Amino acid sequence: MVEKGWNYFTKMKSEYGIDPSIQHYGCMLDLARVRDHNKTKGLITKVPFKPTSRIWGSLLAASRQHKDVELAEFAAKEILPLGRDNTGLYVLLSNLTLKQGDGKMLDRSTVDENSWDDHG
Repeated sequence: MVEKGWNYFTKMKSEYGIDPSIQHYGCMLDLARVRDHNKTKGLITKVPFKPTSRIWGSLLAASRQHKDVELAEFAAKEILPLGRDNTGLYVLLSNLTLKQGDGKMLDRSTVDENSWDDHG
């Protein structure tokens, strides 16, 4: 089913002349995280729109599923400046890093200080 979804998505523009919307990209991100979260990260960087917090949240969910702290930090850096309630983001990052057992936490210096102050 995942491969079939990717097949249709890649044919939307080339064979059917349909420009994928942000909702299409969101669906593809959800499909990609099932199998290959690196594919998810690659897709989100190619979205021809400004990704929404929901899109970044999908990537964050993939990071949780695959226990990938680096991917979680990548998504967090994009979500924080969007100005949403990010309580769940902090909890997820904390739980993810604690499960890794390395004590690594999100580096405040890598996040825009203004967005951190507004939400931290």
